Amino acid sequence: MIVDGVVVHEIVVPHPPGRVWQALTDPAELATWLMPNNIEPSVGARFEFDATPAFDRWRCEVLELDEPNVLAWRWQGGPIANSVVRFTLEAVAGGTRLRVEHSGFEEAEHRDEFDRGWGGDKLPALRARLDGAVATPARRDGDGLWRVPGA
Repeated sequence: MIVDGVVVHEIVVPHPPGRVWQALTDPAELATWLMPNNIEPSVGARFEFDATPAFDRWRCEVLELDEPNVLAWRWQGGPIANSVVRFTLEAVAGGTRLRVEHSGFEEAEHRDEFDRGWGGDKLPALRARLDGAVATPARRDGDGLWRVPGA
């Protein structure tokens, strides 16, 4: 969904916030549902996502970190340079509400594409990972990125 130019999606998962936090901040877990990466969960840390072959490697920087409540990073490359992704976790009865807000798009086309991606692909993949449906472990490659073999 798009609210005032910001991509916003929420899911509720039957897992505690600490478990969801791990899936957002552990590079091996993040690689299983988002893309190959070398995230370091600390404010100011710079890391990369490997979006090849569709794009290139996207540089990112952690902007906000409040374990296990808030994680935000800025994309610093590709067609969505300077956009910000912010995850907010809230403990609710039976699990965690995860809200994703992706803002700062310069072009509506890219905003719409990421709206479809977060809602149609990435958050369902995260849910599957948390529920144990994605069991393939990620491994560190020669470039220092965590990736799922064969993906």
